[in-house]
Amino acid sequence: MTLLSAVELLAAASRDHCVSFCAGAVPLTFLGTAATLALVLFQRPIHWSVALQSLGAALLLVHVWAWFSVGVIMPPTFILLLLASFALLVASFAWLQPQSLSQFLRWLLRPILSRWLVLEP
Repeated sequence: MTLLSAVELLAAASRDHCVSFCAGAVPLTFLGTAATLALVLFQRPIHWSVALQSLGAALLLVHVWAWFSVGVIMPPTFILLLLASFALLVASFAWLQPQSLSQFLRWLLRPILSRWLVLEP
C-alpha cells in the first residue's frame, strides 16, 4: 500500500463516516480549547490540554481537507475550518505566551470572576 492510497483510504473513510467523525472531533476540540483556556487562566500546566486540543483540531482539518478534495464547498466545511483554525491559534498562543493569555483572560473575565473568586492583579 502506497502513501497516496493510504491517504485516499483515510479521506474516503472520513467522508463515509462524516457524522460520527464530527461527533467525536468537534467536542474534542471544544473541550480541549475550554480546558486549555481554564488551565491558562488559573496558571496550571497545560501540556495535556494543548495536546488534546491540537489533536481535535488536526482531525477536523484532515476531515475538511477530505471534503475540499472532492469539491464540497458548503458552510459547514468553512465553520469546521474556522473552528479548527481558532483552536490551533489558541493552542499556539497558550503554548508560546501563557502569561499574556492569562492576563488577557483575567482582564476579559474580571467582571464575572470577581463575584466568585479573588483574582490577583
